Amino acid sequence: LFLTLYQLNITEVRRAFREDTPVRWISAFLIFLAIPLLVVEGGQSINFIFTGKEPEAPSLIFALDLSFVVPGMLLAAVLLWQRRAWGYVLAAMMLVKGITYGLVLVINTAIITAKGLAPLDPLMPFYIFVAVGSLIFCWILLRSLNHIRTSELK
Repeated sequence: LFLTLYQLNITEVRRAFREDTPVRWISAFLIFLAIPLLVVEGGQSINFIFTGKEPEAPSLIFALDLSFVVPGMLLAAVLLWQRRAWGYVLAAMMLVKGITYGLVLVINTAIITAKGLAPLDPLMPFYIFVAVGSLIFCWILLRSLNHIRTSELK
């Protein structure tokens, strides 16, 4: 992945997208996903610092979300809003992350509930929203690609 990104002709990536790409809608969606994670998980982390009360979710989830997912989504949203080339790349990456992240949460929640290991997670509608919304906005973003040869991007 890193070698591919390093070799990417970023100028051509920007040109590969049509001018009518709805970057503001896609950016708003990414922000809408990042803010709840930041508020809920950041708030629980700050609460832990001051009270010692451990968050409900495992600390690894918080560490990944607050160090990669939230900053990645916010950076993608800002760069895409400004129609910068890296915004298109990061937005696509973060939307794919949203699809997979949402699907994992939906499927695992359904399995845990079906086996009677826990009641239905009240966040299940949000998980579905993340997966379906990311899929829709990823499709919208990629649909805005012009027909290009992959050799132009290297």
